[in-house]
Amino acid sequence: MKKTFIAAWLFLWAINAFAATPLKTVIEIYTTVSQGAHSIEETAQIAQKEGINALVFTDRDILKWEYGLHPLQNILKKSLQQESILSFGPDKYLAEIDKAQKNHPQLLLIPGTESAPFYSWQGAPWAHHFGMYDWDKHLLAIGMDKKEDYQDLPVIGNTKALRTKYNIYRMWPLAAIVVLLLFILLRCYSYTDTHGRPLCKPTHYHLILLFLSIIFAVNNYPFRDLSFDQYNKKNERQARQNYIDYVNRHNGLTFWAHPEASNTGFYNGIYFNTQPHQDELLFYHNYTGYCILYDGYELTGKPGGLWDDMLQDFCRGRRATPVWAIGGSSIERNDYRAAFKDLHNGVFCKNNRQDFMRALREGKMYIARGANSLAFTLTEFSLENNTLKIKGKSSTGKNLTITLIKYGKIIDSYEIASDFSLEIPVVKSAGKSYYRIEIRGEGLHVITNPVFTK
Repeated sequence: MKKTFIAAWLFLWAINAFAATPLKTVIEIYTTVSQGAHSIEETAQIAQKEGINALVFTDRDILKWEYGLHPLQNILKKSLQQESILSFGPDKYLAEIDKAQKNHPQLLLIPGTESAPFYSWQGAPWAHHFGMYDWDKHLLAIGMDKKEDYQDLPVIGNTKALRTKYNIYRMWPLAAIVVLLLFILLRCYSYTDTHGRPLCKPTHYHLILLFLSIIFAVNNYPFRDLSFDQYNKKNERQARQNYIDYVNRHNGLTFWAHPEASNTGFYNGIYFNTQPHQDELLFYHNYTGYCILYDGYELTGKPGGLWDDMLQDFCRGRRATPVWAIGGSSIERNDYRAAFKDLHNGVFCKNNRQDFMRALREGKMYIARGANSLAFTLTEFSLENNTLKIKGKSSTGKNLTITLIKYGKIIDSYEIASDFSLEIPVVKSAGKSYYRIEIRGEGLHVITNPVFTK
């Protein structure tokens, strides 16, 4: 009996020890499925050589933009489309990831996508600043593993997924066609002279009206409303919240990408404009988190920034879930090896998809950036019995600085060696609170997610 107990204890200890070693994970990678320079298999090979433990692929779900002239927006339109998951085939995309997973069992490969749920055309086509606005307000959806999850994503461009109920008012061309046909047929064949010749033949006006009715019928087909479209900005927030809710229902996780980035210019002669939009994060709920790096630190992630505001809202009961931070590499056509070395996430989980998703959902990860980021490992950051435990090491041998942040305010800093283990007593909070830390050193910037007081 004693031997059985010891064996069971050693087994559990081994699991905990494994779980305490974070998987070095790169999130937000594009491949040749959409806008990337390498295939899924090639990307996995590069990651394995660079010492990466997990990859999250986020190829674009759909790259299709349309502008149509009212009232025939579905006929008098210009379209531009590029390669994406939907054009490649969601089933093939997921199969390629599964195939690479079998070829690299030591790597954990997670499917995902980057989406632009909403954009809008603003201005008149002949106006100076006419163009496409807010397309770069992107969201990452991580972990959905069925082809239908991608086929039915509610984003502009994926029209089938946005159709709602039939609209009787859109069917007016059909009624007009029936009336005109009956009128023409009756006038042609119901009235004749004494010699049997038809009277009151239809004029060219009747034929013109019939032709126009057919054109509008084609334009209005399939006679259904859309949840939202690119011509009406008023449903913008509803569209993005709808996307977040959809991903949640399909067992995925959502993260805002690059909220502090701007993107303006011309592409294929079309003006586009997206301004920094970190404030948008305040208006949505039940998303998992956001990319603090890159383009999410200066205004949002710094101590006392918007991230702390949202964490405090969670502590006060104004948010149902915390907002977690991740690092989004946005690897597209740059040097993949250099990108892997510059930014990764340490995810505290086992080497399987289910536990990886649990860890991201619970905020069990930190972000490490810099030339020496892969040489660093944080093995523990926990709060127990009013004691913060912080353990980690860096193979560079360089000293580090830990900044301790409580409820959005810097309360202390510590100079530590490259191999460190700290136990910091903290004062029990009157209400729900949290701690998080940043670690800096030569070629290193680490940001942890918060641990909350009970």
